[in-house]
Amino acid sequence: MTTATAEAPTPGGPDASTPGVAAACELMETDWSPWHMVLYGLTWADYERLLAARQAAGRKRLRITYDRGTAEIMTPGGGPPTPQPEARPGLGREGAAVMTVGNRHERWKKLIARLIEAAALGFRIPLVASGNLTLNRPGLDRGLEPDECYYVRNTTRVAAVRELDFRTDPVPDLVVEVEVSRTVLDRLDLYTALGIAEVWRFDGDRVRFLVRSETGGYDETPANLAFPLLTAAGLGGYLARAGTVDDTTLCLELMEWARQAAPRAPTP
Repeated sequence: MTTATAEAPTPGGPDASTPGVAAACELMETDWSPWHMVLYGLTWADYERLLAARQAAGRKRLRITYDRGTAEIMTPGGGPPTPQPEARPGLGREGAAVMTVGNRHERWKKLIARLIEAAALGFRIPLVASGNLTLNRPGLDRGLEPDECYYVRNTTRVAAVRELDFRTDPVPDLVVEVEVSRTVLDRLDLYTALGIAEVWRFDGDRVRFLVRSETGGYDETPANLAFPLLTAAGLGGYLARAGTVDDTTLCLELMEWARQAAPRAPTP
């Protein structure tokens, strides 16, 4: 992986953006091969410029993680990055690193999402899915996108199809992280700062349910907050069968199990 270092702009200067940010924005427009870059010494305005450039270039697969002046830009789920042979201005001799879009990451991400939604149907638990929504707070100087995220306890507040403002709107109750590629920034630390109650992590072999503790940070638990009857081992059992049967079959089986396991309403 190649690291690009950006110098902090001069306060009150005519250019509010750093050279590294300008180079990254240009890459978004001109280089459609997946890549991985880290920039240091940024401001919140730099981070917002990166987000705007990604949207303008239609590069929604690029994941931008920002933590108090450091931004990591990458395509999730690829194999080990290899450097570009040609130099790129403002990024050092080797330029950005090339990283392929990994099918393993995408398959696991979508299968876990479908299983979560199947569980919600079976348990009849209200759910609002928000995908890889950008979660950021300027007051915290942090922002990132999970692989998937859901509202479970705050569904009524975000049910309308609209843009969210996390200065007033709640953050998602549950986020999903599929970790088959390395990242530089500690994403759990960002989720802690943003107030995410629950994180499900999957490394390709094992599911971990992480619940935010009262003292900060996360504790691993066998059960979870969103679907208390679904254990990490239970979900892992469905994921272990991936490739032996199709995704729809797995989802239907989980939905039927959840329907049978859900508490019955008392008969009047």
